[in-house]
Amino acid sequence: MINIVPMAQAWPLTPTSVAETLSTRTGADGQPIPQWQLDAVQPWSTNGYVSKFWIPQSEEKPTLNQQYWAVFTRRSQPNTGKTGDMAWDYNWRIVDGGWGKSQEEATAVATQLNSSMPATAPLPVNTGGAQQPQQPMGKSPYTKDELIVRQVAGKIAGGMIEKQVIMPENFAEWLELYYNIMMGYDAGGEQDDTE
Repeated sequence: MINIVPMAQAWPLTPTSVAETLSTRTGADGQPIPQWQLDAVQPWSTNGYVSKFWIPQSEEKPTLNQQYWAVFTRRSQPNTGKTGDMAWDYNWRIVDGGWGKSQEEATAVATQLNSSMPATAPLPVNTGGAQQPQQPMGKSPYTKDELIVRQVAGKIAGGMIEKQVIMPENFAEWLELYYNIMMGYDAGGEQDDTE
């Protein structure tokens, strides 16, 4: 039996570092949106893995080592090679307006989100012979078109490193961000249906 992980969760988050950054999204004025970049232990991780999280600077600057409650949403499909039956099989992001709530408020928002977007079981890796419009290339989880988009995203991220806009250690993060944007996903990897 597959454990279906809810699409939204309320978890506590304790920032261990806070930095000012600019979002890749632009505001109404066409300028990048100022945001806080937080380093914190993933609340869904049993191994204490640290990740980066972002909230708009319209939120008060978080205090280091203070616990905050936040509402997170996940992608509809698990990360490559994962079964999707555990929370750590997914990428999670803080929901806009979901930061700095009380535990009760965060839980209520997550419950409301889950009622409006119920979780579904992840697609099986083995399709049992069913034909799909486009199959992944070799051992890659990506289709040919997706590989081309990833290559372009990699060239953009590489160019940013060359121009010293981003640090080389952030390459993978920016590659994923540009890939998601070009594929029509929001920054969290969800399909953008607003068009």
